[in-house]
Amino acid sequence: MYSHDAGLLPALVVGGVLAFLFLASLQHAINKGKQSEGSAEDSDRHLKQLDSVALALGLAFGAAAFCLTFAVLNPLLQLELMTWPEVKRQWFEGAVTLRLTTIYFTALLMWRALSYVLDVNGLGGTGKPTEFETEFQTINPVLNDKDRRLRDLCQSAIFIGALATLWGLSAKGVSTPETAILSWVFGFFSDDWLIMLSYSRELKGRLFKADRRRLVVVNALLIVPLGALVWREWGWLIVLWVPVMLGIVAVRYQWKPWIDA
Repeated sequence: MYSHDAGLLPALVVGGVLAFLFLASLQHAINKGKQSEGSAEDSDRHLKQLDSVALALGLAFGAAAFCLTFAVLNPLLQLELMTWPEVKRQWFEGAVTLRLTTIYFTALLMWRALSYVLDVNGLGGTGKPTEFETEFQTINPVLNDKDRRLRDLCQSAIFIGALATLWGLSAKGVSTPETAILSWVFGFFSDDWLIMLSYSRELKGRLFKADRRRLVVVNALLIVPLGALVWREWGWLIVLWVPVMLGIVAVRYQWKPWIDA
């Protein structure tokens, strides 16, 4: 019989270790910036903002690593059970969609996060010039590159929090129409968010008004139903889950510069 929690413990270990290492790297950048003399005002402001969200980003990076590892290990450890009927069952339950989306989404976000942490530690990681860089050179930035990437990581942390919750429910063997729908919702809007990231980079930190509204809707669509499922399946865990998710949301919405278009 297919085990929903196969590979759970190794995935938790990987997530915990990488969360600690990522947080340590952020803290190193913060301490290094505080010790440097004559740093620019923008750099000091950015380090203060980073200091206020470092813990949330560290936990989100670890959660992304957990989701990626678990999504790969769970079927890999029981390949003999991955028959066609089992694949069809997982498809209709949304598990296949969630697995494929997880691998693509978390791998890309972790790459972006590592690029950012290398940058703030003075080790490069700013990325190559983009296709439309020349066309948008005359646009005044509303956020510098580091601020934009930090804001985008904070929004990504909301998606990662929702994704980790979905995988926690999956490991518990919870398979309902609600989890299937939420898996599809996550798959659709996570891809949408990756597209927004590309536009925001070219538009010097701006997010279109329609995109901003869409993000508010999807954040609500993921967090509210997941909160109800957490309460139904784990009861007391809601006491921990709600402050964590609301804290991530609060971190995300400290960023105000958007473009009305």
